[in-house]
Amino acid sequence: MNTMGSLVGSLSFLVFYVYFIIPLAPIVYMFIKWRSYRDGDPPDSRLGMKVVLYYFKTLAYHVLLVSLAILFYNLLEKRSGSINVGLGLLVSGGVIYVVHSFLIHKFTNTLEYPLTARIYTAFNVIILGLVSMIAFIITITMLFEEGFSKIELPLVCFIIYTIAWAFQITLYLKPSLVKKISPFRR
Repeated sequence: MNTMGSLVGSLSFLVFYVYFIIPLAPIVYMFIKWRSYRDGDPPDSRLGMKVVLYYFKTLAYHVLLVSLAILFYNLLEKRSGSINVGLGLLVSGGVIYVVHSFLIHKFTNTLEYPLTARIYTAFNVIILGLVSMIAFIITITMLFEEGFSKIELPLVCFIIYTIAWAFQITLYLKPSLVKKISPFRR
């Protein structure tokens, strides 16, 4: 009975996904269609497929980050039983991420139409920045309130999400940086 209660409790995050994350794909699709129409771009025949593939790739990316936070937190706390949860999330998130990255590379025209990739990268920058900021605030607040005891989880989340945030910002700015640095630009 305890296992069933714990399973139901651990699936409570689904409410968040149902109401906030699932509508993301159609909203992104409509935004890209509108923006392409507004800019007079030719229609992207692979847009729907790209939006869905990037959507699942993005979700897998966040599963990977959560798994890293769980793994490092449990390593700091020396709780070996919970490390298996982190490993399970790491492997499953990694497989889903790699499969969707492969499908995007192999079956879409993302190089000719990079807007979908840029929008999902911007989404990641926002989400990672928010999580990083919240983890930083919680870490500092707990540091002042309780000292160094019990700040492991928010500190681990802050470090992991800040590194991921910096990485996503670099990805987002990469096209702009290439244009500025390129010696062949006109």
